[in-house]
Amino acid sequence: MQQVTISAVIPVFNAQQTLRRAVDSLLNQTWLPVEIILVDNNSTDGSPAIMEEYRRRYPDLISIIHQPVPGANAARNAGLDHAGGEWIQFLDADDELMPEKLKHQAELLSIHPEADLIIAPARAISGIDGTFLKEISVVENVFTGLCYSQLGSTISNLWRRKTLLGCGGWDESRTSSQEYFMMLSLVKKDCFFVTDHGTNVLIYEYPESVSKSFDVDQDLRIVTNRLDYFELLIGFLKEKNQHRFLLYVERMKRINFYAHLIQFGDFTSPDVAAIRHKYRIPFRFWDILTTYCHRTYALHVPDKSSLLKYPKFVVAFFSHLGRLIQTIRFLKST
Repeated sequence: MQQVTISAVIPVFNAQQTLRRAVDSLLNQTWLPVEIILVDNNSTDGSPAIMEEYRRRYPDLISIIHQPVPGANAARNAGLDHAGGEWIQFLDADDELMPEKLKHQAELLSIHPEADLIIAPARAISGIDGTFLKEISVVENVFTGLCYSQLGSTISNLWRRKTLLGCGGWDESRTSSQEYFMMLSLVKKDCFFVTDHGTNVLIYEYPESVSKSFDVDQDLRIVTNRLDYFELLIGFLKEKNQHRFLLYVERMKRINFYAHLIQFGDFTSPDVAAIRHKYRIPFRFWDILTTYCHRTYALHVPDKSSLLKYPKFVVAFFSHLGRLIQTIRFLKST
């Protein structure tokens, strides 16, 4: 098999409860990375002591660097700059790799040495009780993948270091959806993607995860990131004459904005009105209604495995109907 050098990069911010699981999942690989770079991103809990413990135990494999600029992307870029491997395995400090992950993808690279990126699925599970939440899937067609978020994830994918640096590294202004901004950039540069259909990554989701935000300002930043991405994607699809995807992406713009309004109801915020104007979000009644149903079910029906979820949904639907009416009024009046 062709020699493949992989550097692993773990951004660490206050991850004392999960950091050992993440690092151990790298140490347990049947194909070890050439180095594991722990990037301390201003941790104030016990994480620095845990990192130092691992560095002492594995001085030839594990190093610690410090990135004072806050944010996972800044930490990833610091690790990217420091790395000596040709390939980069990013791993969040609360996630986990299966033992065959790196070996399996190294074998794919021996078949496709020209690859710039390996895309791979992942399994999302609850960080609270370990129950299955969803599959993060992959498809061969990059246009479908970019539109339907089916090109893997930052953690499940394997990234060629030179290719990432050629795109300027991770966009540190982005607090979410960063991998899809990056993969859109790679597709624009005609980079070569290899699809790995093996699921060798567990992504743990917690109530406070970025994508599960219950903070109105943070959620609005997430929505703005997504709208920015959809705008870039629409321009690219038009350029490539992929018009069959445009209606779907335009609908996703609307639904993401509607979902924020329905969940948080910040109808008087000038930022919300400005965002609607900037991204040209129209009024579409059926999309508003279906979004309201989805958000109501997600937020107000706790036990989705019980048959009681159906009457509970009906009760929640009418209990929160005022938010639907307010959303409709706001979108019709602005």
